[in-house]
Amino acid sequence: MNSALFLALASIHIAAVMTPGANFLTVTQNALSYSRRSGLLTVGGVATGSSLYVTAGIIGFAAVISQSPLIYNGIRVVGALYFTRMGWGLLKRTPRLAGIVDSDTPPLDMSYSGAYRSGFMTAIANPASALYFLSIFTTFIPLTSTLSDKVLAGLLLVTITLTWYTSVAMLFSYSRVRALYRRAEIGMNRLFGVIWLLLAVKLLAG
Repeated sequence: MNSALFLALASIHIAAVMTPGANFLTVTQNALSYSRRSGLLTVGGVATGSSLYVTAGIIGFAAVISQSPLIYNGIRVVGALYFTRMGWGLLKRTPRLAGIVDSDTPPLDMSYSGAYRSGFMTAIANPASALYFLSIFTTFIPLTSTLSDKVLAGLLLVTITLTWYTSVAMLFSYSRVRALYRRAEIGMNRLFGVIWLLLAVKLLAG
């Protein structure tokens, strides 16, 4: 696999991960609402979930998902239910950060497992991710490519995903950004909740 294909692959994936979606939403939400630690653990979960779909693309299992209505629709329904749960929870959430002087130390933080799990579940909840990585490997990875080339391509995709969302978590956990969020927490929670519900509807409609 030549360098031009790797560059094209990187460019396409950078554009894809920078397009706001469920992964972006959950990383942003946890970094703003809880802490930098929670945001970064969420990134770890997103990267792990993405790695599973990358692996599925490498070994060809993504094609099985795309060709099996039962598996595809099962992931889709579970994902929509998860997104609905996230959205409804935010719509009901009461302000948590009011009166906190140091926005880097909120009164309650997510557990390590909770933050990681939220990122992982969000990443695997959308079967369109499997189709995306299938198309990536079909388009950019020639059939004659060696396993090492496919693994390198997969590592490139995961590295880009990890780098981008780490930057997002760092930005939105910055004290001044979180201070702005604290002043509009109720409205932001409602906005995030509606976006999660819209993503659930989109997932079911897709």
